[in-house]
This record gives sequence, structure tokens and C-alpha cells, in this order.
Amino acid sequence: MEANRMSTFDGLTFKQGLTGVGIPPDQAEALSALIRDHVVGNAASKEDLLHVEERLVEKIERAEERLTSQIVSLEQRMTIKLGGLIVAGVAIIAALQRLF
Repeated sequence: MEANRMSTFDGLTFKQGLTGVGIPPDQAEALSALIRDHVVGNAASKEDLLHVEERLVEKIERAEERLTSQIVSLEQRMTIKLGGLIVAGVAIIAALQRLF
């Protein structure tokens, strides 16, 4: 896996490009080594990204399940409250009809 990461950066071509614009060879070599070791060496591989994607998909699915459960629970509570309001309204109307 490390070899794949290193092959994406051509240190020799990079060094030659730097020396071509006037940077001394020792500085160009140092810059090339730094980039290879600290930037390219720390880059995420396709496998790393796929693993992160899988974890994110799992977390999203769990969150969707929790939200669905909460929505169902809210719907049930709202139905019960609405039913209670309807019963109370009917009782009030019936009581008012008896008074008048």
C-alpha cells in the first residue's frame, strides 16, 4: 500500500523542475524528500477513503433508523393528543347542547 502512495509522486522530475528554475540541487533534493515523506506519505489511499465511506454510510443508516423511530413515536403521540382534543371538543359540544 505504501508503494502505491509513493509512486504517485515523481521526486526526480520534481527535483529537476526545481533545479530548472534556479533552485540549488541540494535544496531541490531536500524539498523533494520533504514532500515525498510528509505530504505524499500522509495522503489517503483509495482503500482509506473506501473505509471512511463505509463507516459514514453505517453511521448515516443508524441515524436514519433513529430518526424514523422518533418520527413514528411523535406521530403516535400526536394521534393520541388529537384524539384527546376531539373527545374533549365533542364533550364540550354535548355539554353546551344540554345547557341550551
